[in-house]
Amino acid sequence: MSDSSLKKCGIYTIRLIPKGIKTVDFAGGLYATAPSNIGEPIKAESLVPSATGTQAWQVEKIEGTDKYTITTVSPSVEGIPPAVIAWQHNKIAVQGEPIIYGAGNEFSTYWISPADLSGTYHINVDPGVEVLGVRYAVADSDLNELVIKTYPVIAEPVHVPRWQFIPVEATKGASTS
Repeated sequence: MSDSSLKKCGIYTIRLIPKGIKTVDFAGGLYATAPSNIGEPIKAESLVPSATGTQAWQVEKIEGTDKYTITTVSPSVEGIPPAVIAWQHNKIAVQGEPIIYGAGNEFSTYWISPADLSGTYHINVDPGVEVLGVRYAVADSDLNELVIKTYPVIAEPVHVPRWQFIPVEATKGASTS
């Protein structure tokens, strides 16, 4: 991991670090989890085996930019090739909008920047338009779904959700399906 941004592309579980936690060495937590169907919101659930879907995410930096995509691959079904499925949102971000488990040719993009706790990051949403005084970030909702929330960019610090990117080891079933 880097001090300026998440530099290493790879397969990760992505864990939400709760407000007030002062170390990444704690038991439990909620992990970004694929829902049962394409088009549904990404969930925040406990670690497998109780999770409803995959918790392994391919994080790729877009060449020539400081943005990332977060994807997985669906299994092939009866001769239909596998599809790349990504974290998606509307082209113009909206407060409270869910992050969707979506397929298609255009993936939503995110900035992944260091948070105030070593080894954690903010997942900032590309809002799709020029905005001043506010940042859009991925957070969890009361329904344990990932949503877009807005946070003011002010001198006084505001708690923006922190996420830990934990590499998935190939020997531990790094399947993204």
